[in-house]
This record gives sequence, structure tokens and C-alpha cells, in this order.
Amino acid sequence: MSRQAAASLALGFDVGSVAVKTVVTDLEGRLIDTSYRRTFGKPVATTAAVLAETLARYGDDVWALVAGTGSAARLMCQLLGTPFVNEVICQAMALRHLRPDVRTVIEMGVRTAS
Repeated sequence: MSRQAAASLALGFDVGSVAVKTVVTDLEGRLIDTSYRRTFGKPVATTAAVLAETLARYGDDVWALVAGTGSAARLMCQLLGTPFVNEVICQAMALRHLRPDVRTVIEMGVRTAS
């Protein structure tokens, strides 16, 4: 998708021990774009590259919200000045929104089980 109107998009990124995942939505939560890229042991460099590509694709003045999560995202969020949200909190918030009937989730990540 090409450039959007000012402050009309949200970007979320998840930096894990194996890969960087991104999602771009509009402010109503409609999915616009996703990406998945393995880090090969370089999570900061990979995240920086993925985010630079996303900025190049959409512009830098379209973001109403940018936030990160994941085991390796805290440093990137500090460097970027964006919010960091614990991944368990992210999962709980998503489930509350998408499946309010679900009471329990078992998540098995590469590094941990939550």
C-alpha cells in the first residue's frame, strides 16, 4: 500500500529470539500489512532494517501509534522512544478483544512458556 494520510496507521512489532514480526493496521484495526523476518542472532540490526523498510513504504508522518513487544524489543523501544508492552499483556489484551469467551491461553514460545 502506498502512503497514507497523516496519523492514520498503527505499527506493532514483536522482536523475539528468532524473528521480527510487524503488523500495520488502520485505526479501526483493519489489517494493512505484515512482515516476518528471521534475525539470525542480530535482533537489533534486523529490527532496524525492517522498521526502516516500513517507514520507506508508508512514510514517517502517518503513525498514530507505534509499540513493541517481545523478548528483544525493550532495547529497540528505548532507542526509538516508543512504548514497550510485555508480550503476555499483549496476548491478554488481544484475547479480550478477539475472543472474550476464552479464559486460558497456553503460549509456547521459542525461549519460554507463558
